[in-house]
Amino acid sequence: MMRIVISLLVLALAASTAYAGDAPGWFYKTLKVDDPEQLAYFVTVRDCPVSTDEVQEIVENVFLDNRITPLKEDIYVYDRVYLNVGVTCVPLKNNNPIFSVMAEYGRHRPYPPVIYDVDFGYMGIGSKDFMERHIKDCTERAVTAFIEANFEY
Repeated sequence: MMRIVISLLVLALAASTAYAGDAPGWFYKTLKVDDPEQLAYFVTVRDCPVSTDEVQEIVENVFLDNRITPLKEDIYVYDRVYLNVGVTCVPLKNNNPIFSVMAEYGRHRPYPPVIYDVDFGYMGIGSKDFMERHIKDCTERAVTAFIEANFEY
């Protein structure tokens, strides 16, 4: 069974992929918030050589580099937009796992929770350092969309 999963993932990753070119106009309207100098986020990590704490540090550093106060796991406030960053890996014998980075915005309340269907993710295969670079890149692209939605240039 694991061999089938790995084969399917390898086929899906034949060309490493980055998502979310130009997001649609409606998406930027959903990211418009009253206080754009802060942003909630939530991180999940499954079966990866990178830890949840390491991913949280990457996300927070991107926020701080962009002068946005990170609100760790503070996603349950009514009508609060948050960034969800998830990293999932399929370990391989050569220690370079297949991995998927998901970086997408959502809103938990009011009910029902919503994940906005624009993903700033990446799928690839590589070392922990390679994975961390793509986690940072995905987070930066998502934060750039947030900034574009909230600040006029």
